[in-house]
Amino acid sequence: MNPLDDSLRRLLQAAARAPKPAPPALPGPALAGVLRQWRFRPTEDEFAPLLTLFRGAAIFASGIMVLSATANYLADRNEASGTLPLAQYALTLQLPP
Repeated sequence: MNPLDDSLRRLLQAAARAPKPAPPALPGPALAGVLRQWRFRPTEDEFAPLLTLFRGAAIFASGIMVLSATANYLADRNEASGTLPLAQYALTLQLPP
């Protein structure tokens, strides 16, 4: 090992063992604010995005269902109902008596 590398290694090890200065203490109001936010932190619901997606899908499916029912109702209302279609069918087939 190169003596320069050995010196550098020893210097870095000595720096790693040196005592680190303590961080300055927070003032009382700042510490109280941090603790207040930490204690009363709103709980995060991990299913909230899934619930939003499901709600949107349910609204979209309901809209499709209403459109389909309306189209079906309008199509049935325009056709003749009752015995008239059956009589027209019998006339077109020309069934023997």
